[in-house]
Amino acid sequence: MKIIQDTSVYGFKAKTGLFIPFEDFVLFPKLLKSIRIKVQREADKASYMYGHYKDIHEFGDATSRQCTLMDKWEDKLQTLEGFVNTLAELQSLLAKKGGKK
Repeated sequence: MKIIQDTSVYGFKAKTGLFIPFEDFVLFPKLLKSIRIKVQREADKASYMYGHYKDIHEFGDATSRQCTLMDKWEDKLQTLEGFVNTLAELQSLLAKKGGKK
């Protein structure tokens, strides 16, 4: 729990986000899978919301607020998809390296 509550963990000062050393993922491969699943759920939600506002926009009935929300969800979706891809690459790297099972 300390890693979530304290930004200075493992001798590093995190400015934003969560820092987990690679060695921890090697020791706890299920942690990586759990994080990836949660990020994927958020990406799926962002994809749904982006699609919702995009449909309204393409139909021609979107207000300026709805266009702003569409852009917000698109940005969030791109960011989350990047995270999912990074986590997938890390997961495959651990599988090749033969992490603790």
